[in-house]
Amino acid sequence: MSNLIPIGARILVEQEKAEVKAIIVSDDLQTKKPRGVIKALGDSVHAPLAVDDIICFQELAGQEIKIGDETFLIIREQDVIAKIC
Repeated sequence: MSNLIPIGARILVEQEKAEVKAIIVSDDLQTKKPRGVIKALGDSVHAPLAVDDIICFQELAGQEIKIGDETFLIIREQDVIAKIC
């Protein structure tokens, strides 16, 4: 990966690949929030986050960026829902 550094309160995320685990869908099925691994943080991120943290973030958040064969998202700090410990 090249040195891509987000600007401001933005976060570079490698999104987790989605897997299909069920064929039968019930009415009470809870949707899984998108998640990924932080690869870089902008200089204005104030949340207690670090590179390699796993986070959940809002659906449809961010801008997709392709670098070589890899695809990343740049999301806003406010789109982060939780850090998975």
